[in-house]
Amino acid sequence: MLIPFVGAVHRHLQSWSLGPVLQCLERFLDEPAFRNTLIQKPNAFSRPQGLYSLSVTLKTFLIQCLAQDHSCRTAVATAKDRGWLPPSASPGTAAYCRARDALAAEGLQSAVEHTAQALDTGVSDQHLWLGRQVHVVDGSGIALPDTEANQDDYPQPSEQKPGCGFPVLRLVAFMSLATGAVSRYRIGTLHEHEQRLFQDLRVHLGVGEVVLGDRNFGTFANLVLLKRQGAEGVFRRHQSRGAGVQRLKRLGKDDHLVRWSIRPHRAPVWLDASVELPSTWVVREVSFHVTQPGFRTKSVTLVTTLLDAKRYPAWALAELYFRRWRMELWLRDIKITMDDEGIRGLGCRPFNEVLPKIY
Repeated sequence: MLIPFVGAVHRHLQSWSLGPVLQCLERFLDEPAFRNTLIQKPNAFSRPQGLYSLSVTLKTFLIQCLAQDHSCRTAVATAKDRGWLPPSASPGTAAYCRARDALAAEGLQSAVEHTAQALDTGVSDQHLWLGRQVHVVDGSGIALPDTEANQDDYPQPSEQKPGCGFPVLRLVAFMSLATGAVSRYRIGTLHEHEQRLFQDLRVHLGVGEVVLGDRNFGTFANLVLLKRQGAEGVFRRHQSRGAGVQRLKRLGKDDHLVRWSIRPHRAPVWLDASVELPSTWVVREVSFHVTQPGFRTKSVTLVTTLLDAKRYPAWALAELYFRRWRMELWLRDIKITMDDEGIRGLGCRPFNEVLPKIY
């Protein structure tokens, strides 16, 4: 019943929202520093007779990413329909593919981060959570074209037989709770621990900023490291964290200060050997119940470094975690929009040529 509605929304977004996006893109391209970071091959967009300027290439690429048909031929035809290319332009895709391959993935990554920072500067205090900037962290996997180079760099799951699966990269991203924008991200192989990628993101957090995530990120080490750098964390408590917990003080109903402990010489495998952890750490645990008609009542326990129950009441932490669930749906929506078939539909391209689509 919802399929026609979803299709109408998708058409609406493509026809209405894309215009302002393209206008913003044109303004960005007027800045020389931004242009230079986007170009991997300096001479690629310098020929006067070339049909595919940097602006035309990026706009065509964006259309290709959003279209149901991800083929280059359809992207070129769409560019002609929109007037970006002259009517006499060849329908061939070779020139477009060469121009697209000249884009620098690192520049696109930098553009994502700078765009998110620009959005954050315009956030008013009323859109912050109790005066704090919150970053939602989440991880996911993305299938890549099945090429030999991609299999070497991003191997398929080990339980799959050779030739029966696709290469998969692991993605960990920060999303701004205030704007919904992806602010930073790191990629690795499927066999690389998410926590290692998270550490690369964590070091960029400012003093007073909050990380909000699921139980996978709510580890003893992460809570300690966040607090050491002046940041805070709110995570769902991992189901294995039962032993080694000492209750210290009751702050309210289902709200306590507790002391976590770890065994000596049991640092996580993903943690740098030079980092020393204490044997105990005081955190706060808040429990609440989630009631949904037709489903069993679910108990959720959060662990946080925000120890002040008056400034950060339990109900506010519960509400914050509900907002994280909605943010996870946004990341899922991004994956649906950039569906695996869309990534693989770019043809048998090496990963460095698919990477801009992910960005």
